[in-house]
Amino acid sequence: MDKKELEKYIWIQLNIDTLEEQLFELETRAENTTSVLNDMPKGSPGKDKIANIVCDIVRLQEKINNKVAEGYDKLNKIEDFVEELEERDKVIIRLRYIKGLKWEEIGDKIGYNYNYVKRLHNEIIGK
Repeated sequence: MDKKELEKYIWIQLNIDTLEEQLFELETRAENTTSVLNDMPKGSPGKDKIANIVCDIVRLQEKINNKVAEGYDKLNKIEDFVEELEERDKVIIRLRYIKGLKWEEIGDKIGYNYNYVKRLHNEIIGK
């Protein structure tokens, strides 16, 4: 497995975070729209606005669910790759590509300087 393939999991997670932020904004907008419309007479054009927001929320939830499934698939592939490695190498790959830690953070965690961690990483993935 190469570096680009390993990095995909991190990008998927970042996309999920972004989509969840959008979902929160839509839900907030829906709550605010609902509270404004409570005193309005029935049949108001505001109901279409709420319906549109609800549809957007459902579509966004579907996108998030698809990304989560994609993330699990990628995570399983990374774990299959990691299982073939030595224990130290497993830790380095998991901290970098699953936890998303920086080289310095990995070095601090395992007691190596970050240049040595990067060199080990390059040996692990064959670069």
